Amino acid sequence: MTAPLDVVAALQRALLPHRLPVLPCADVAARYLVAGAERGAGGDWFDALPVPGGGVALVVGDVVGHGLAAAATMSQLRAVVAQRLHLGANVAEALADLDEAAALVPDAAGTTVCVALLDLPGGRLVHATRGHPAPLVVGGAGARFLPTTGGGPLGSGVAGAPVTGRLDPDDVLVLFTDGLVERPGRPHAQGLADLATAGVDAAAGRVPAPEGTGTAERVCAHVAAALAPGGGGDDATVLVVQLRRPVAPLRVVVPTDAEAPGGVRSRLRAWLRALEVTDTDRLALELATSEAVANAVVHSGSTAPVEVVVELGTDGAAHVLVADGGRWVEPRALPGEHGRGLGLIAALTRHLVVEHRGGGTVVRFQRALTRSVPPTPATWTPPAAAGEPFACELLDERPLRLRVRGEVDAAGADRLGAELLRAARGGLVPVVADLDRVTHLGSAGVRVLAEVVRTTARTGSPVRLAAAGGTAAAFVLDLVALPRVDRTGDPATG
Repeated sequence: MTAPLDVVAALQRALLPHRLPVLPCADVAARYLVAGAERGAGGDWFDALPVPGGGVALVVGDVVGHGLAAAATMSQLRAVVAQRLHLGANVAEALADLDEAAALVPDAAGTTVCVALLDLPGGRLVHATRGHPAPLVVGGAGARFLPTTGGGPLGSGVAGAPVTGRLDPDDVLVLFTDGLVERPGRPHAQGLADLATAGVDAAAGRVPAPEGTGTAERVCAHVAAALAPGGGGDDATVLVVQLRRPVAPLRVVVPTDAEAPGGVRSRLRAWLRALEVTDTDRLALELATSEAVANAVVHSGSTAPVEVVVELGTDGAAHVLVADGGRWVEPRALPGEHGRGLGLIAALTRHLVVEHRGGGTVVRFQRALTRSVPPTPATWTPPAAAGEPFACELLDERPLRLRVRGEVDAAGADRLGAELLRAARGGLVPVVADLDRVTHLGSAGVRVLAEVVRTTARTGSPVRLAAAGGTAAAFVLDLVALPRVDRTGDPATG
C-alpha cells in the first residue's frame, strides 16, 4: 500500500532539521522546497553542524526518487554523515563512510552530495562534491561557482579529492540541490546563471526583506522565492552561510537585591532576540540564568554585586557564568524548600558546575542556541515541459545507435534502460546511446544509465554514452562523472 502524500510529507519534515545552529562568527540560513503536492516529498536534505576545532560542517544531498522510500533512505544517510562530522572527521573521511553506508542502505546508490567544512573565523573552506552541483560564492566581486571535485554519486566508485579555498569576510556561500536550477527545456547553464543573479541581487540588498534581516537569510529567502517556480519537477534545498564579526559577549553587573534577576533577564532577552534564537531556547536560558542570579542573591550573604557573563561559543552554545562576591550561606527555610533553582538549571542546560570559593560562588552552565528553519512555503507546481516528450529510436548503424530525445525523467528512465538492454542483448552487442537531443536528464535517468553501463560491461560490450559538449546530457554526465564519448566514439571532455 502506498503511503498518503500528506503522511510522506509529514515524515520528510520530521526527518529534516527544524533548527540551525547560532554561531559566533557565521550566519546560517536554509530552506526546503517541495516541487508539487501530488508527488509527496523527496530525498533532498541539508545540515549545518558545529564541529570540533571551531568550524561548521555544511551538507546538502539528494537521494534518487520521491516518497516514503526516498525519505527513509535520506534519513539514514543524513545520520551517518552528521555523526562522522560531529566526531571530527574531515571531508574525505566523512564521504568515505557515507559511501560505505550507501552500499548497505537500500536505494542509496546514485545519491549525490556536497560536503563542506568552513573554519571559523578564518574562512578556510574545504569542500567535495559527489555527483552534485558545486556551491556558489557571492561576494563584492560578483558570483562564482566553486569547482566540482571529480567524484561520482554514491556507489559509483569514483571518489575525487576535496578542494581547499577561502571565503572573504563579505562572501556568501550557497549550497543547493539541482532542483533549484533544473528547468525543463532550458540549458543548465541558464539555471545556474539565474541562481547567480538572484544571489548577487540579494547580497547587494536590492531585494525587499524585513528590517534587520541578515545577509544570509536575505539571500536564502530570495533565491528560494525567485527560483522556486522553475523547479523543473524536483524538490530543492538551499543552505546559505556568511562569515560575520564575532558576537560580543553579554556582561551585566547588578546589585545583590531582589531586582537583580529581573534586570539580568531584561538584558539577556534583548541579547538573545538580536541573535534570533528560538523562543524555547530564549525562555530556557532566561530562566536558568535568572535562577542562578536569584541563588546568588539568597546565598551570597554579601552586598557585593553579582556579575553575569554570557558568551556564544564556537560549539553554538551560550556559555554562562554567574559569580558573586560573598560566602555561601544556607537559607533559613523548611527542609526541602531550597535547591530547586539548581535543579531547574540542571534540567534546562548542560555542564552545570557550582564552585564555592573563598571570594564567592561561581556557577557555570551551557545551552545550545538554535534558530528556526522557516516552514516550507506553499508547494509550487512545476511548469509544463518546454522540451520534447521522451522518445527513442534504434538506428541501423555499426555500432548500433539508440537515439534518445526529450526528457529522461522518472517516467522515461525505466523505458530507456529496457530499450538499451534490449538493443545490446544484455551486453553481447555494442550499442551507443546518442543523448545529444535529450533536453532534461534527471537523477532517475542517470541511475539507469549507470546501471546499464555496469551490467553490459560484465559481458565485454559496455553501452557507451554519447553526448556533445554543451548539451543538457553532457552537463549532467560530466557532473556525475559518467564517461561519455563524442560522435566518433572517442572520449569526450568539456
